[in-house]
Amino acid sequence: MVLFYFLVKNTFMKQIFQVLLIGFVFSLSGCFDGGEKDAELKTFENIVEYTIDIPKEWEVFPKEEYPQSLVFSAKEPAYSSRIPSIIAIAKESSRPQNLDQFISRNLEEVRRSSQDFTIISETDIDRENVQSRLIEYTERRSSDHSVIGIYSYYLLPNEQNNSYIVTMVFDGSHSQEKKDSLSQIVTSFHFKTKEIN
Repeated sequence: MVLFYFLVKNTFMKQIFQVLLIGFVFSLSGCFDGGEKDAELKTFENIVEYTIDIPKEWEVFPKEEYPQSLVFSAKEPAYSSRIPSIIAIAKESSRPQNLDQFISRNLEEVRRSSQDFTIISETDIDRENVQSRLIEYTERRSSDHSVIGIYSYYLLPNEQNNSYIVTMVFDGSHSQEKKDSLSQIVTSFHFKTKEIN
């Protein structure tokens, strides 16, 4: 069985940073505008499985650029820090026994491969027919020692044999207000009813 996200040699976090690197190539520079607080959202829908709300101006990566387990990825088009915010949804056709096992396996690998890995918070999210938890953590980037913030939203639908992680990578120096808005984007991920029931 292939353990997704961190338990294989080509880890999901490395895949996220590949997407992050692509983001740097596509965005040379920029800065946030003052209207960021009231950013308009748009909903992206997979025809069968899920919906997620992201800011209207965010750029969706073309599918051919996704690593194997990724089903969606987008990034903010302009940013004032060294790290643009990037969201990615990964799906694996396997299911751990429970949510705690799912999270602990993945975070153990993160600890081994990260500098200054620190869990900030863990929040169970109440969703019908889905076991889910949002974890915020940070790690230090080796190239310039800046802090990277990460939200990982783990989901195990009760009646599926799939597991999902919605991950947001962002500049760890963002204000709490900005972090809260990114957290809301991550947790806007919902399965379509017909997929769960």
